Amino acid sequence: KKEFITTLCKMDLLSRRGSESRGLKKTVEIIKDRLYYVAVKGEPAPQEGYIFFSVDRELEYWNFFLDFGPLNLGQLFKFCQLLIGLLKDPALTDRKIVYYSARRKEKRANATFFDISFL
Repeated sequence: KKEFITTLCKMDLLSRRGSESRGLKKTVEIIKDRLYYVAVKGEPAPQEGYIFFSVDRELEYWNFFLDFGPLNLGQLFKFCQLLIGLLKDPALTDRKIVYYSARRKEKRANATFFDISFL
């Protein structure tokens, strides 16, 4: 877990061994062979064997001043419910789940908060 958290906190999205051959680049593996995170510009193109999801538009932080998060516990709960639903969905058992966010630092920071809190 410590290595995973260090990798996410640095947000240095390293290519994982074998991920480039499957069409995923610069991903962070969260759950082995099942759940990944990546920061992207725009929306990723659909790929066979993968399902992509983002909460960037659904779960927005209402800033107080010039801050950007973290998001509140209600939003974290919604994220966890969504992710648990995807992980348990029998129709998705043979697909890799990729959680993505925008590349902006505030979106990556909030995505990291969600990823670490989920674990």
